[in-house]
Amino acid sequence: MVKVLFVSSTSPKSGKTALCVGLLLKFKKEGLKVGYLKPIGNPQLAADDIDKDVRTIAQILEIGPQKVNSPILINRDMYFEEIGLQTPAKILETIKSAFAKISAGKDVVVIEGNNEIHYLHSVGLDDVSLARELGAKIIIIDPVRTDSTIDDILATIDFINQHNAQTIGVILNDTSKDMMERAKTLYTSKLTDAKIPILGIIPKVPRLLSPTVQEIVEALAADVLESGKKGALDRLVEGFVVGAMSLAAALQYLRRAAPNSAVITGGDRADIALVALEQGFSALIFTGNITPGVQILAKAKEKGVPVMLSRVDTFGTVQMLERAKAEIQPAEQEVCLKMVEENVNIKALLK
Repeated sequence: MVKVLFVSSTSPKSGKTALCVGLLLKFKKEGLKVGYLKPIGNPQLAADDIDKDVRTIAQILEIGPQKVNSPILINRDMYFEEIGLQTPAKILETIKSAFAKISAGKDVVVIEGNNEIHYLHSVGLDDVSLARELGAKIIIIDPVRTDSTIDDILATIDFINQHNAQTIGVILNDTSKDMMERAKTLYTSKLTDAKIPILGIIPKVPRLLSPTVQEIVEALAADVLESGKKGALDRLVEGFVVGAMSLAAALQYLRRAAPNSAVITGGDRADIALVALEQGFSALIFTGNITPGVQILAKAKEKGVPVMLSRVDTFGTVQMLERAKAEIQPAEQEVCLKMVEENVNIKALLK
């Protein structure tokens, strides 16, 4: 009988796709026949017919991007009218049909959930409802931030139980060095007392959590004014620094920033841009559709730093970047596999 695992989380950007990639590769390595489904995807562009995560995972599994792996696409923010046109019942039947095709002849099927577990609850298409309908057991993966992470997990488990679905256990993800001991002791104790199995505690993996410069370009639909040295667009961006203050204040601010940050500033702030270029940040983002001067672009070329131009103002650019997330790249599949092999209890998942 096929084993069906449903990967869900209490919040977006929790590491679901990376976990799915790692699990699928591990199961394949163990000689199991695997299938993958993301019932409800979110198109990034109007012309998209397959969710981007699905396209990547299909490439990694060498099955080619197939509509059956991503049967439903729904706008992430404004979806009531769209769902109303299709009706939740028809959407569910489409998902069930796709699942039947994908699970045929498989040992394990990994299902990737919505942005967060309660998403689409108002129309009966949340992760818990889908898991119950597909006979799947839920894995909760959540990043460790504060003690409230455990509150969110416990409340979510109660929600799952109330709706007659099943949970295999919890994976604590993106655990910093400072929080690791707390996760292994106090958090594990809290979850164990609640009879919730701990399937793994995964440390921070910057390669998987930080977007690349190219992903930021795509998130902003920005114009690349300077691509930098070879490979610069693939460089990770681990933070953002907004340079909208006086030069004196900016100097102090930029000196404290992580070297793998991207600096956001107006195209008319040549003073801040020159300082940023001297410090070798990952990228320079100009806002307000104001093209920087030739001197700035020449210096960026000399330093090998990518420069992009956002069409919106600084505030709007920051808002767009807050929603940007690191996408799993095919080249990162071995990182995902290693993450799972070293930190996740595979035997418990297949039990």
